[in-house]
Amino acid sequence: MNQELLKYPRLVRIDYQVRTSAFAALCVAIGMHMSGQVHGATVWIALVLQFLVYPHLLFWRARKAENSMQAERTNLTLDSLLLGVWAAALEFPIWIGFTLFLGSTLSNAINGGVRGALTALLAFSGGALAWVLFAGFRFSPHTTVPVTVLCMVGLATYVTGVGAITFVQNRKLRNTRQALRQSELLLRTTI
Repeated sequence: MNQELLKYPRLVRIDYQVRTSAFAALCVAIGMHMSGQVHGATVWIALVLQFLVYPHLLFWRARKAENSMQAERTNLTLDSLLLGVWAAALEFPIWIGFTLFLGSTLSNAINGGVRGALTALLAFSGGALAWVLFAGFRFSPHTTVPVTVLCMVGLATYVTGVGAITFVQNRKLRNTRQALRQSELLLRTTI
């Protein structure tokens, strides 16, 4: 792992890596979805800024914050809010919207439990509602087969990655507990 990243709390490091890769994949899926529609340069610039530049800005923000853990939790809520805006702006395509919602909610739940999941739900809904109030409600649920497949594969990869990270953390915790028990037994036998 990059030695520079190791200076920051585990949550900040992992979220940076996950956010950067997941948002890049989302950029591709959303870009493919938008390619069949008429959009001006501003929308394409917003797509690149949101999904390719934004993850690095959040990492910078968390690194510079006095409390980087709290900053990262705020970043996760901001993710949900902005992804809600994107879901509404794209007119709620089912697979893209589901991917945006589930990914942001899962990230918040992992790092904040039920409270984190509820916060994500409220932030995502708030972002979508803000867009609807600004631009009006439009519903275009369909995506092309390649976009749908990309969303499915991306979401499956994300969930599997979260599972793998959880497995590694649980294994480390189990090994630490086992080492602690052995240490305690050794201490008891020497007393």
